[in-house]
Amino acid sequence: MITVVVALVTLGGVLSGARAGRHVVTSPLGVTRRARVRGPRVLDLVLFAAGVGLLVLGLSVKGRFPVAGKYGTATAMAAGLVLLLIGATLAATWLIRAYARRAGRRARSPETLLAARLVEADPRAWARALSVVSLTVFFGAGAGAQQAAAGYSQGHALVDVALLLALVTSSIALVVHQAEELIDHRRSFAALAAAGVPERALGGVLVRQAVVAALPVCVVAAVSGVAVVVLSLASVYRVESLPWALTRAVLMAGVGVLAAVVVALAARSLLRGALRSGTRT
Repeated sequence: MITVVVALVTLGGVLSGARAGRHVVTSPLGVTRRARVRGPRVLDLVLFAAGVGLLVLGLSVKGRFPVAGKYGTATAMAAGLVLLLIGATLAATWLIRAYARRAGRRARSPETLLAARLVEADPRAWARALSVVSLTVFFGAGAGAQQAAAGYSQGHALVDVALLLALVTSSIALVVHQAEELIDHRRSFAALAAAGVPERALGGVLVRQAVVAALPVCVVAAVSGVAVVVLSLASVYRVESLPWALTRAVLMAGVGVLAAVVVALAARSLLRGALRSGTRT
């Protein structure tokens, strides 16, 4: 379990950072271009539904799986978990866009409105950048649910360390995405700054973007992590274990959002560079 967690989060961080970097091309003359923005796709939901279906099937039939008995059940559940994780990452595009629209309609400040509109314009990029964060929250919440049932152990402590390292790894994709956003919108931000908008307010837009994108993703990931463990151990899981499992889920969701906010705060130095670059072009 520990090896799987470390391998998944490390590989996910590297791939997310690499994919994020592929969407910006910079020439020696300073010309930049970006790949075509892609919105939510029905296939994202199909993969998520297929993962849920395989997990439910494996949990329902258990050792009576039609093919290969208990080994077929284990294979179906493993495949379901993989599809669930991939589908949840991609389907987060739908969730982020919907939440961004809602945040934009209810915005009470220009910073929040601008942040929500920017996230809504490219939700898939945020879903990709937050993929390792959501994976970390998912495993963290699931580990908490297991801890509540079995008691804290040395193995769980190692998993927690791996999850902490995963958050550091996930910052790679978030930093790349923040740089990408600033490159894309540097002229717009420079125009706002020239019109008298304080740099601090523009920095606030970055933080609000991170919150609008990360909050729904982390909440759903935390709930999913607890749900998978509780359903897998439904026959032996005790009701008394739920309070700690839910508390751990809330903590993991908060840590995920906090990680995104910290990266956004750190990106303010990139914002200053983008504003200077925007005023020269």
